[in-house]
Amino acid sequence: MESGLIRNTRGLLFNRHAENTVIANVVLAGVVIALGLATLNWTYQKSSIANDEYADVTEANLASIKEKLVFEYIFYNSSKNELTVYLMNCGKSNDVSLASVYLSNSSWIQSFFDIELGLLNGTLTQGLDLGEEGYLKLSVDLAANMSYSIRIITERGRSFDATFIA
Repeated sequence: MESGLIRNTRGLLFNRHAENTVIANVVLAGVVIALGLATLNWTYQKSSIANDEYADVTEANLASIKEKLVFEYIFYNSSKNELTVYLMNCGKSNDVSLASVYLSNSSWIQSFFDIELGLLNGTLTQGLDLGEEGYLKLSVDLAANMSYSIRIITERGRSFDATFIA
């Protein structure tokens, strides 16, 4: 019995068909493992990129939600045809910059896109930080004793509205 077992073992060890089958299975297993690791790495990179993009969008949306501009005072100088709007950043987001301003009444609307924002000390700035007060000036011809609406759109997409009488 023992000699039959030894003979079968020797037969398997020196059988070329057995070697080819074992080598093929090892190569196949190696290829499957390599493809699995490559797929895992690719999936990890794609999910990492998607996670970073989601975090960036979420952070931008939170910063937008935290923006709050308050109109402190709106003054129209009819001799210079100049509207001065005083603002304050009382939100929880720094660097609130302005994208556009829309001025309207019941019959017309005027858009301003190149807005210079200044601090109260006279220096120009790109945006208002927390608690900062600033102003913007618009050259516009307004009729006296008429009601007007002003809408300010920030770079992050928030809008703030006020009405005033010129």
